[in-house]
Amino acid sequence: MDKQWKKFAKLSEICYTEMEKGKIDLSVWDQSYEELKKVICSMRKENPNSARELYEIDDNSDFKYEIEGWLEDYRDTLDMMREHAKLQKVCEELIAMFCWKEDSPTDLKFHIVLALQGQEKYKEACEFSEHWYQEEDDNPYAAAALVYAKMGVKDYENARQLVQKLIPEGTSCSDENDVLFGAAEKLFERTGDKQAEEKIRAALDRYDAELEEYFDSLEHA
Repeated sequence: MDKQWKKFAKLSEICYTEMEKGKIDLSVWDQSYEELKKVICSMRKENPNSARELYEIDDNSDFKYEIEGWLEDYRDTLDMMREHAKLQKVCEELIAMFCWKEDSPTDLKFHIVLALQGQEKYKEACEFSEHWYQEEDDNPYAAAALVYAKMGVKDYENARQLVQKLIPEGTSCSDENDVLFGAAEKLFERTGDKQAEEKIRAALDRYDAELEEYFDSLEHA
């Protein structure tokens, strides 16, 4: 297994080295991912209960390889390169690969919706989002994904109703619902509702200003 880890480490190092040069060799990212899957498979052959949760890989390796961060960068790279089908496949594999009893695969599910829309599979994206929202109606990412998915199938009225339900008049934007505010802004922009768009934009601007003020206070503390 040490050899597999070393191979992954070498490949992932190349990923970042090339990125620093302003280059992206997607084949190296793909190879790194495949090596990581082999490592996980080997870990479970030795111990079937090993790394059942994603975070345990970093825990067990004393964060030597920063796997969660690398996987996030890989997904972002696939998204940036518009490799939507591959992004969907990777997210689905990662969801199937771990138990997710202690952490949530929210980011993976959100990327699946975006990847499906990137492939113009708007109906599938809507069905996936509706099922996700039914399971997690308190998850703002599930709600935002459903708004985007409804927009994809041009069901603007139900998208609007969902936004009005979850962020009624006077609701403040925060780190818990900013993704939903972002989806609402896109919805009102798409439907040409300038008044609603301006209200959402104002709430987002206030939130951005609060964040900036908070970080400024930390710097001068």
